[in-house]
Amino acid sequence: MSKPEDFPEVFRGNLEECLGHISERVVSLVPKGSRGSTIFRKPMVDFMGISDDTAQRLLYGLNSVPSCENRIKLMFFLDLNGYKVLELEKIRRKTALGYFVELIGYSIVSAVEAAQLVGYHTGGNQRDASTLYEILRGDGGVSREKEDNMWAVWRERRTLVEEKKELALRNNRLDFSSHSAGTLNLSKTSRLRDVATVNILENVLTLLEEISDDELRSLTLLHPQLKSRLISLNMKLQEGGKGGTENV
Repeated sequence: MSKPEDFPEVFRGNLEECLGHISERVVSLVPKGSRGSTIFRKPMVDFMGISDDTAQRLLYGLNSVPSCENRIKLMFFLDLNGYKVLELEKIRRKTALGYFVELIGYSIVSAVEAAQLVGYHTGGNQRDASTLYEILRGDGGVSREKEDNMWAVWRERRTLVEEKKELALRNNRLDFSSHSAGTLNLSKTSRLRDVATVNILENVLTLLEEISDDELRSLTLLHPQLKSRLISLNMKLQEGGKGGTENV
């Protein structure tokens, strides 16, 4: 039976770095709105149990790293796709916790259910898992009693975990192979240029927000075309932000 570790390592880093790396690959090979992009994201949607819009925002670098349960599922999704997420590797070194967290990562139980099964909290709302999240972040330890509970809960579901892993390896890996390098629309140089452009625009906006109305009027008198150029830039940004319909 195949396992995630049987596949070549694509990248190693913390969760934010791994998400950034896979985002660069996706942006380069499967441009937003391109034909088949919705189908391409479906493995992530199905694995994490999130909307296509959320998957799109994660894969195109529009969302920061999620928190709580989706954070755990994202780590396992990246692991499934050849990424060695340092936070997950650290959790796995704590043997009982490392196996137990698979139940959440593969959606066998929710984080709240997991916390309740181990004996951390009861009640049924998301806050019930706060202690478990703290432990997963490394902010707390696991008592011997809780560790024994984790082993017991995992062993009861061990067969289901293995089945979920096998299914995930077949159905939830992103298919980069069907998107050749010929579809690249953003070279490294153009991406760097885009970043520089954004930084320049942010600095300009900050400067414009800080200057007074009198100073702005003086600038427009000294540079008569400034106002028209700013208006033109604003129109271009509005037109670019409208986006388009995805072709699937």
